[in-house]
Amino acid sequence: MVIYQPEKLEQIRSYWNMRAPSFSRGNVEELESREKETWIKNIVSFAPLPDYQRVLDIGCGPGFFSIMLAQSGYQVTAVDYTDNMLVEAQKNAERFGVSIDFLQMDAQNLAFEDESFDFVVSRNLTWNLEYPMKAYSEWLRVLRPQGKMLNHDGNHYYHYCDQFYQQSYNNKKAINQHGVIDGVDMTIIDNIARDLPLSKEIRPQWDSNALIELGVTDFAIKITNKETIRRSDVEREVIKGFMIFAEK
Repeated sequence: MVIYQPEKLEQIRSYWNMRAPSFSRGNVEELESREKETWIKNIVSFAPLPDYQRVLDIGCGPGFFSIMLAQSGYQVTAVDYTDNMLVEAQKNAERFGVSIDFLQMDAQNLAFEDESFDFVVSRNLTWNLEYPMKAYSEWLRVLRPQGKMLNHDGNHYYHYCDQFYQQSYNNKKAINQHGVIDGVDMTIIDNIARDLPLSKEIRPQWDSNALIELGVTDFAIKITNKETIRRSDVEREVIKGFMIFAEK
C-alpha cells in the first residue's frame, strides 16, 4: 500500500496562486468563444441530464468546466487546492450568472463520501499530481455505480524523457523565449514537473493501464491534439492532448 505523503503540493499551490489571474483571463476568453459549444456538446452527449445531474469538477481552476456545466443545467460542485484559483472561479461564476459550490480540496484526497456524484470531470490537472493513481482511485470512489468520468489532459512534460517530445517542446518554447507569463517565471513549474511521476510516462497509455488496474474496463480515449515530428529520417506522432471517457 502506497502511503500518501505529498512533498510538492504546497510548491504547486504557490505557483498556481501566482498564475491564477492570467489563467483566469484565458478561461474567460474560452467561455466567451465558440469553443465552449464544442465542449458542451461533447459533455452533454456523454453524460446527459437528468441521469448525470450531480457533477464534481476536480481541479476546477478559474471555473471553465464548472461554469459551462452549470449553464447547461447540471448541479456543480467544484474543488481546487489553490486559493487564488477559487477566488477567480467565484468571480467568474458571478460574471456568468451561475451558482456553484466551490471548495478547497486536494484532488488526491477528496473529503466526500463514497458514491456522492453522478459525473466527475477534470481538465489539465493529472499531469501535476504527485499521486495520480490515488487521484483516479479517489475520483472513482466518489462516483456512483455507472457514474461517468471525463478527464482532459496531455503529455505536458514528457519532453524530459523523449527526444521527439523535446523537439515539439522546443518549437513551442521558441514562441515565448523568455519563459515568462504575466511576470511569472515558468521555470518554477518546469522544475517541479521534472520530478512528477507523469512527466516520466507516455500518455494516455499510462491512464489506460491505471484505469484497468482500478477495475474500469468501459472507457474510450480521444486524441485532441497531436503533432508530427521529424528527426533525421524518422517521423513520429507526438500526443499533446487527449480526453478519457470512462464509466464506473
